[in-house]
Amino acid sequence: MSFFSKIPAGFFPCQVQFLCLQILEAKSRTRKLQEVMS
Repeated sequence: MSFFSKIPAGFFPCQVQFLCLQILEAKSRTRKLQEVMS
């Protein structure tokens, strides 16, 4: 993630940012599900 933090936010198209946000949300959701299941 350090590589992405060096790139300015405006560099990515909005669609790419939206996809990255969806991926991060999905990861956090699965993490929460794992916590609930365990």
